[in-house]
Amino acid sequence: MSLLKLQGRPNRPSAVTRAVWLLLLGLALEVTASVLWAPPDQTEIISMLIRLALTLSIARGRNWARLMFAILFVCGIPFIVMDINRILATEPQWVINMVVQAGLQIVALVGLFSRAASAWFRQRLAASPATSAT
Repeated sequence: MSLLKLQGRPNRPSAVTRAVWLLLLGLALEVTASVLWAPPDQTEIISMLIRLALTLSIARGRNWARLMFAILFVCGIPFIVMDINRILATEPQWVINMVVQAGLQIVALVGLFSRAASAWFRQRLAASPATSAT
């Protein structure tokens, strides 16, 4: 069984499946770059684990994970912009990695907030037993 062909998710839109694969690809690129260029520190490892957990939660139809990923992406943009000159001067190979990852994440986010994906996440949220308790 495929990692993303999760049980009980037969109606998942293809846009969500593609988005999850793009997010996993970006994470794999980051792990590979870290292994090749510089070992990740604890903060980077925690960041990668959070992204993996969010991505897997998105694949399972968790709307909170989709929203959290979008919020973290948007909040991270100013830090990348502020840091770009230092990175270009000291570690230019990371800029290519950052641009590719940002592109993958933007395409994934567009898919995750497409009409079909949004409807699927709303449907999953409405069917969740936790929503009736809140």
